[in-house]
Amino acid sequence: MSDSMRLILRDADVEEFARTSGDVNPLHTDAEFSRRTPYGRPIAHGALVVIAALRVLPADRFSGLTVLGARFAGPVVTGATYEVACSAPRRVPSGSRSTVTVSDATKPVLVIVPLWALNIAYTMWMYWEGLRLNAGVSARGSRRWWEPPATIMLSPVFALLESVSGLLGFLKFARRTENKFVVIAKPT
Repeated sequence: MSDSMRLILRDADVEEFARTSGDVNPLHTDAEFSRRTPYGRPIAHGALVVIAALRVLPADRFSGLTVLGARFAGPVVTGATYEVACSAPRRVPSGSRSTVTVSDATKPVLVIVPLWALNIAYTMWMYWEGLRLNAGVSARGSRRWWEPPATIMLSPVFALLESVSGLLGFLKFARRTENKFVVIAKPT
């Protein structure tokens, strides 16, 4: 099952978004400048396209949204008619996933993949609990004022490090490289 709606952005939409967001890049706002670009005319802001695509779909489709990714396959121009389609959510190991696609008559120009980030929430909880447990067994017995904000701010760094480690492990597995490690080393 898929919901499908039409999306048309007007020049006034792009101008208002540029004014409101402060993104007055001439690629979006200056017709003369845009004629000299590969697009040949002003294009809509990526954030505006995402917001407009989500606006035309039923609100209940995204009630549990915590993560939103977007991939742009081409420009969106004002005055053209685009179709916005949303697939039914399907279960994945980390929660639910559905895909929102904005397309013109020939090809998709934007694919939005909302992901209910159960996995991310679990990871954040693990870091938070680790911080709580470490503080509980330390000599002070409580957290310092800077530890909770530092944990929140550094979580993306930890996630990146874990992702790199996971990717390297997968590459070793794919190449059928033998993992050699010593569990207990006896003195010689």
